[in-house]
Amino acid sequence: MTKSEKLSKNDLKADQLSTESKSNEQKNLITVSIHTAKAGVVIGRGGAGVQELKAQLEKMVSLPVRINIEEVRRPELSAKLVAENIARQLERRINFRRAVKMALQKYNTSWCERCSY
Repeated sequence: MTKSEKLSKNDLKADQLSTESKSNEQKNLITVSIHTAKAGVVIGRGGAGVQELKAQLEKMVSLPVRINIEEVRRPELSAKLVAENIARQLERRINFRRAVKMALQKYNTSWCERCSY
């Protein structure tokens, strides 16, 4: 399991789209960018979530870590986030037709081309 897989499994409830990491050899610094639909869930109350995540990453890589959290402006246009949302609803035993229709309705009202089920 890679570090980015561990990071994505850590914040499954935050509708995380992608994780990027870059290392800067000159400064011995690793920059982690997290693209998420719910930035507030990742950040946590008073930044506690970010500090905890930063501590875990620094322990994992033994280098200083900088974390950038970027919010996805329109999560209904991301196929991965829509699929995770539908899967989460199915796990809560919501009717699959209703879950898919609600997702399609959000997609169709967000200024994009029509799609159907």
